[in-house]
Amino acid sequence: MSDWSRQMLENNGRMLVNAYEKLGPETASYLRLPGSFWLYDENLNNIYSKHDKHGKPDYPPPGKPSPAGSVNQDFPAASPISEKPDDSQPPQQQPPPINQSMRGLFKSLPSMPGGSPWQKFETLFKEKQSEIKDLAARLLANKKTDSEMVGGETILGAAIESDSGKSYAVICHLPDPGPIRARIFLFRFIENLPVFLLITGFLCFMLARYIIRPLIELRTASKSFASGELQTRISGRTLKRFDEIGDLACDFNEMAEKIEKLISAQRRLFSDISHELRSPLARLQVSLELLQRKSPEADQPMVTRIGREISRMNSLIEELLQFSKLENNDINAQPEKISLKETLAHLCNDTNFEGKNRNCTVKIMATDDIEISGMPQLIERAIENILRNALKHSPENSEIRVELLRHEKIATINIIDRGPGIPETEILKVFAPFYCLSEDRNPQKGGIGLGLAIAQRAIMLHKGQITLKNNPEGGLTATISLPIVS
Repeated sequence: MSDWSRQMLENNGRMLVNAYEKLGPETASYLRLPGSFWLYDENLNNIYSKHDKHGKPDYPPPGKPSPAGSVNQDFPAASPISEKPDDSQPPQQQPPPINQSMRGLFKSLPSMPGGSPWQKFETLFKEKQSEIKDLAARLLANKKTDSEMVGGETILGAAIESDSGKSYAVICHLPDPGPIRARIFLFRFIENLPVFLLITGFLCFMLARYIIRPLIELRTASKSFASGELQTRISGRTLKRFDEIGDLACDFNEMAEKIEKLISAQRRLFSDISHELRSPLARLQVSLELLQRKSPEADQPMVTRIGREISRMNSLIEELLQFSKLENNDINAQPEKISLKETLAHLCNDTNFEGKNRNCTVKIMATDDIEISGMPQLIERAIENILRNALKHSPENSEIRVELLRHEKIATINIIDRGPGIPETEILKVFAPFYCLSEDRNPQKGGIGLGLAIAQRAIMLHKGQITLKNNPEGGLTATISLPIVS
């Protein structure tokens, strides 16, 4: 029982019993609490009980209580005051106002089907009179204020002593308005749910946009940087954010700048070394030719070996220069229309000639000609590098098949060999500069690890791509995809 309920019951109960003893039942009827209410004297006589809100019970006069245990279920309304008061009788005092807090409490109760809401409790408490009387006995015996559950409802009771010293038990039932208010709140919440959902959805959309928009910018910049656009940087509002996303954008720009400097320095190193080595090698070549003329017959094998090594170094430097130009996009040639069927026919004839000593043949399968726009030297170099790589790894008496296909606006060249293939863990690594498989590092094979790197960069410069795939029946398929000129 809350302190508010205890104080309310004691105050109203004290006023009621004093009014009952001093002013009579008519005045006391205005002081009793609304709802189900019981008043017992110290002998447990039920002075009255009532279950409606506005009825005014006909109290027995003080000192003449109703018989013990009787329950008055229906009380007539008080007779109206005469228009001409009798001077011989004391004037009737005006009833005090009903407790306003209780009036507001019970106004919130909804109407029930079939009549007043108090009829529900009248039926309930008619069956519980013995329990209510037992509560009154305990209150009078202990001289205290207490509450008890009767029929699932909370009953409040207090032992009240009047000014004359008599003891009474005042018991009332105050329905809990909490569930009713909860239902009202729930109804209003459901009624306004579309507005709440609209506002919540808008706030969630703005929050998601605030968080996801810079992340999309970071993702786009990362993809661009990974594709080779080393000048990619993040700018705008993302850098001005004062949260972890803003810090991440600053870190990305710093990382991109450092990587760009490292790669640019590496490219300059390739280019500078290649240019610096070409001149001494050219002088060595001239000196070797003069030496070869003057050397005796016994020294000719040594001179020939030196010439072969110089030729290999010249080839290496030439490929380094070509790779450096492709890395720096330092290509001055103008795009031209290229017939892929003619280009493949020319390259396959050269490869067939080179493969005669091992009885290896190259078969071209191209029904229709396909034209692309690009630089013929680069396209030929890329296809030639892949063809030579396939020929180098193909066994004797084998065939290399070259297919030219069209897929909508994409031209596809498949070069299929019967070699040992490439381990799955090495397929993506073979396009790196100077990367060779362990068996390719034999100087007799001439592998330096730049052929596929040059081919890939030449095809990427034409907005195409190269992919490698091991065949289930053995061998490797290299696929070159190039956009068709519109």
